[in-house]
Amino acid sequence: MVKTVKRRLSNPQVILQLWEAITCIRQGKQVANLDRIYRFMERSYEISTKEVQKQMAFAVKEGLLVKELSKAKQGHRQGETQDAFWCAEERTEESEEPHDWYCFECHAGGDVLCCGTCYRVYHADCVKVDDPEKILSLWICPICESCKKKTVQMSKWDLNKILLHVLNRMKEKSRDLTKKLNLNELPNYYNLVYQHMDLSIMMEKLSEKKYRSLEDFEGDANALVHISHIYHGRVSERAALCVQTLKDCLYDLSEIRLCKDCYIMSNDRTQKDWFCKPCHPAHELVWAQMTGFGYWPAKVLQKTDSRADVRFFGSRHERAWIDLIHVRDITTERKKLRLKPSMGWRSAVKEMELYKATLAEYQERAASRSKDRTSSSSGRKRKLKKDDDDDEDSSMVEDEEEEEEDAQCEARHVIRASSTTDAGQDHSVSTSQTSPPVLDGPVSKKPKVEEGSSSSVAGAKSATKSATKSATKPKLEPKTKPKMKPETEPDPEPMDAVPELENAEKKEEDDNDDDDPVDDDPLDDDPIDDDHGDDDPIDDDPIDDEPSDDTLDDTPPPPLEEEGTSENTTPSLRSAPSRLEDNSKTMPALRVKLEADYKKKMDKAVKEALDKAKQEWHAEKEKLLKEAKDKLAADVQRAKTETEHKCKKELNEQFQKLTDEISQTKKKQWCINCEKEAMYHCCWNTSYCSISCQQVHWHQEHKRLCRRKR
Repeated sequence: MVKTVKRRLSNPQVILQLWEAITCIRQGKQVANLDRIYRFMERSYEISTKEVQKQMAFAVKEGLLVKELSKAKQGHRQGETQDAFWCAEERTEESEEPHDWYCFECHAGGDVLCCGTCYRVYHADCVKVDDPEKILSLWICPICESCKKKTVQMSKWDLNKILLHVLNRMKEKSRDLTKKLNLNELPNYYNLVYQHMDLSIMMEKLSEKKYRSLEDFEGDANALVHISHIYHGRVSERAALCVQTLKDCLYDLSEIRLCKDCYIMSNDRTQKDWFCKPCHPAHELVWAQMTGFGYWPAKVLQKTDSRADVRFFGSRHERAWIDLIHVRDITTERKKLRLKPSMGWRSAVKEMELYKATLAEYQERAASRSKDRTSSSSGRKRKLKKDDDDDEDSSMVEDEEEEEEDAQCEARHVIRASSTTDAGQDHSVSTSQTSPPVLDGPVSKKPKVEEGSSSSVAGAKSATKSATKSATKPKLEPKTKPKMKPETEPDPEPMDAVPELENAEKKEEDDNDDDDPVDDDPLDDDPIDDDHGDDDPIDDDPIDDEPSDDTLDDTPPPPLEEEGTSENTTPSLRSAPSRLEDNSKTMPALRVKLEADYKKKMDKAVKEALDKAKQEWHAEKEKLLKEAKDKLAADVQRAKTETEHKCKKELNEQFQKLTDEISQTKKKQWCINCEKEAMYHCCWNTSYCSISCQQVHWHQEHKRLCRRKR
């Protein structure tokens, strides 16, 4: 629950007047008692005694005035005790209290709500909070709320650049606000002002990049008005200056919120075609008509229900609110608009066409960037998917190997069980008669080989490993023994069943190969095979050291019809280790060649990357040099124009001054004798500055030429 608190109740303007009254009374070497203070306040500021008494009570309670008892030393009240007042001790630093004393909106004291995130306080009526006690958590002031929202999202660099323009425009009209604080000129300043703020402090914060949003900057601009109203008063030049500065600041901030790109370009103007650069997002192009003019190309900055705020193309880039009935889409045919082209109109249309071309170029670049991002993200997704597939394939291979081992063990269990049930029969009979039920189990499952996929290598590995295991380990103990096995009968040899299973798999593979023929391995044409000969069955796959299924299937197994099948199959399976040994001998040469190729490709890729980076660096360098040259040329041209304008203005002023002096000179009369300003007129073109000059000139020649009637 949030409760209102009483920070201060006194009026800061009356407190300043009371301090002035006490100081004046004390300077007259008198005691600042109530009567003298009442008379001074009524005489100087026309404040009633009741109001003065009320404000003095608040000031004493808040520590702004010091009250003490004093005895009168002279006069008719000599010896009487009276209340004497002093000004509070002047503070030289900002207060360490957590919150301000006066409302940030109306700048007065009273019951206020304290913000939970800053030093500001507000009256409940000023922020339109009906019942503050209903607020359960910390109350946040409007400025902090707006700072959290951040109406315009931009980087710190852009924010610093934009706010620098705003601050410079504020400083142009308010030079007094840039002066640093001088406490000698502002007595008891920190007794009333909680936190000082001026444009110099805002510039320091801007240089240190402390502003995080436009709303944060706006809060400091409001602080200027708050301080001026508290210390200088509502009706003062300082307060009026701060209010006007705040209005200019709010206008600029509204323009930034409307379109920050337009604001930056219109204030920078480093290039002549700054108006042709598109904003983000781009503005709508229209034909707009002002009263008394024809349709003109323009950008739409904002729209309401009945009007549109547009900025026209052309030399001056004027801005106006136009009724929507006088706004046409840019695609409207020019014949319907009844245009009357002029030089200015053609220049504006030319500028609009340049804007369209630049916008199309920007959109093309943005599309290419988005396409590159899409391709890179899809590439990353494919890579992640490939890694997942590899993990899945490896896990499938391991599962299949375990299934094959389990199937072999199960086959042995079946063979043992069949031998137990057929105890009276001859053991020379082949166990192939009991094998068909086993082949219907998990042994018949093989990993599918797909062309161009990573699972083909894994399948080759699993098949080779299973063949090697079955060839090198012919005798495996069963996991469980039959329960009804007689003790007198010897166990049948498990080696008779394993080759039979392998022969069954080989036969099934041959049947599949006959139904669906597969092309020869393209690795047979590798130049490395020249070291082994044409009939070398070893697969030169650089990825795996073990032979694949295609290599092992070069010698087809005999048909599964006779009893001696297992005897014919066993030698072919047992030849796999020798093939693996030959393959391991060829792998070092293959590895050396692959490493050389890899190194060559890597060197080539590094060289291409360096060349590309060098080209990009040169391009960026040329671009920066061009921009610097353009900026320098623009600055020189601007300085030249300003100098010419200044010289022309001074020349006109001097010419006008001399003309006025000549005119004044012609209007005066001059002494014909000494050429000083004349005072005495003699005749039509003769005047004198003094009587002595008149007498001298009279005797010299004027006596004969004077036309004055006598």
